[in-house]
Amino acid sequence: MKILEFTHFVDFMTFNRLGDYRREKELVRKISVAVAFELETMDTKSEGKSG
Repeated sequence: MKILEFTHFVDFMTFNRLGDYRREKELVRKISVAVAFELETMDTKSEGKSG
């Protein structure tokens, strides 16, 4: 379930690989951010255990 999605504006340089010995410098100005979670439930009662 996605609970939050937004765009973070920032300026930084990244280097994309074009081959074994080539790089391409790129200015990144925004990052898309998504926050999500998955909830799993299970039975916590112990079966077959005498108390």
